[in-house]
Amino acid sequence: VVGSAVDVDHFIAARSFSLRAATRLRHRPFAHSVLAVLAFPSIALVTEALPWTVAILLATSLASHQARDALRRGLWLASSWHTPPLTPLTYVATLAALALLAALNLRGRAVLRSIAASFT
Repeated sequence: VVGSAVDVDHFIAARSFSLRAATRLRHRPFAHSVLAVLAFPSIALVTEALPWTVAILLATSLASHQARDALRRGLWLASSWHTPPLTPLTYVATLAALALLAALNLRGRAVLRSIAASFT
């Protein structure tokens, strides 16, 4: 659900609630940049606006959405910088890596909490 919520930016960029207008944009909306995928969760973590687990969920969801879009159009890094489209194998490997990184990150956080609790 969170991964699909990023598509709300299509309606913002189209300045319309029309599905037709949102799907016929001439440019990619702002949240479809790799920089946005890095910035949103990072800002949430630094400002402590979201719990750690929610920030990891947000990062994983945005990154998997980017990977899915990159199958067709490549990764959009900034204004005119983009990669060629991902191959299906690269896409599946990216999803597997994202899941592994999220699991390790969340597990590592839980281990650190239990270690810290043992000293109190």
